[in-house]
Amino acid sequence: MPDDPPAGRRPPRRWSEDDDVELRRRIASRQPIGDIARGLNRTVDGIRGRAATLRLRLPGRNRPWRVNGGTDPDGEN
Repeated sequence: MPDDPPAGRRPPRRWSEDDDVELRRRIASRQPIGDIARGLNRTVDGIRGRAATLRLRLPGRNRPWRVNGGTDPDGEN
């Protein structure tokens, strides 16, 4: 059957509007990506992909979540 996923794999679950709202909420609250993935029962790659589709910014290894909107911890630029 042409629409069957490869053995041992499930087809990807579609993102609902509620999933998108929850993803935005968790990103806004700066939760770690792994926690977001577990909370939404998705893979980290799935979270990254959906965030990119929605044009949401996620932290990266070289660009972690920033404190104070990008200023240094002392509150000075």
